Amino acid sequence: MKVSNDVLNLLKFNIKARARLMYEFDVSEQTVVRWAELNKPDGDLTRVKAVKLLAEELKMPVDNILMEEELV
Repeated sequence: MKVSNDVLNLLKFNIKARARLMYEFDVSEQTVVRWAELNKPDGDLTRVKAVKLLAEELKMPVDNILMEEELV
């Protein structure tokens, strides 16, 4: 699973969501930005805590936060 592109676009402009991720995971803003840019399958932004936080801060259903990986 990866974070959906819609969520990544919203995260770029939502300072409050990035700040909550920074606080909850005790990381810098640069780390949160890197997580979003890399968007690794099963990466840090796909943790249960991160998904719930993103859904809350972006006011989206939890089901819309993640997407299946594209198979090549």
